[in-house]
Formats: sequence, C-alpha cells, structure tokens
Amino acid sequence: TFPGYLALGAAGGPRAILSVYNDFNVEVATAVFSALEVDVSGEVGCVNYVNSTGLPGRLRGQGSRAVADNSFSLVVDHLPQDSFGYFIVSPNEGYVVNPGLNMGALCLSSPIGRFIAPGEVLNSGPSGSVTLPIDLTNVPSLLSFESIAPGDTRYFQFWHRDSFLGVPTSNFTDGLGITFQ
Repeated sequence: TFPGYLALGAAGGPRAILSVYNDFNVEVATAVFSALEVDVSGEVGCVNYVNSTGLPGRLRGQGSRAVADNSFSLVVDHLPQDSFGYFIVSPNEGYVVNPGLNMGALCLSSPIGRFIAPGEVLNSGPSGSVTLPIDLTNVPSLLSFESIAPGDTRYFQFWHRDSFLGVPTSNFTDGLGITFQ
C-alpha cells in the first residue's frame, strides 16, 4: 500500500465500509454507507502526479456496487480541456512510473482491459471531465470481455492525452479500486 489511502470493504448486504488510512498505515476514519450511495473520490492504492492543469486527474465511482443493479459509472475531473482518453481496468493493482516514457504512473498490472468500443473513447471538453457508465456484464479484459461477479475487485484508471512543456504526451489519473457486491 501507499501513504495515505482509502480502502473499500464489504459490511454485508447492500452496505460497504470506507476506511481512511494515514501515512503510517493507521486507520483514521471509518464510515458505513449503502451501495447506492457510492461516490468515492481520491485514490485507492496509487497516487498519481499532476497533469498540465496543475492537478492530478481525479477518478471516482458513482452508483451501485451491487452487480445485480448494473448501475455503476466512472467519473473523472481535473483533466486538461478537450483531451481524449479512455478507461483501463484490471483485477490487479500495479505501480509503474512513466510507462513508455509517458507522464504519470500506471496503477494497474496485467491483464489490462481497455474501454475502447464505440462511444468509450471520451473527450473531456471544456469542463475537463468525463463520465462512462459501466456494463458490469461486459467489462473488457486482456483478450475478450468478462462479467463482474459479487466479490470481484477491479482497479480502474483513465489514460488521457496531455502535454508537458508544450510537448504532446499522455498521462494517467489516480487509480481506483472497487470491490463489487
């Protein structure tokens, strides 16, 4: 784990536990909330660097973590304006700094799926934000698609175009881990 992180866990039924840890791996706060109230800001396990906006891209989940509801979305803000990108997903966390000479850190490890079907490559527009509803019965994996089952954890990140000192590059948001119910 990395300094200062959030952890999501199951509390039974449609409830979840959110725990916040400090730099010394000491739990500093815990909250129990229903699956329909999921709106997780920040990172789980992987903190990223600032992009050309001067802020790190912020990824959060919204909707229900209950697989039966199939009502979950990924939301990102603090992106550069009019920047293209797409979400990536993996059952495994990772941490690779400047992968392929790009900016930021890749917070996932293999196998990595890419949300690149029609309508899934997104533009941040003037607001610098994107939202993608996720079909939990059809999540990309390395070579095909899979259905998420209750108890499965998936790690998400948004990979987007950016610039560094006027030179085109790409960058990543913080990572987000969700355990579905």
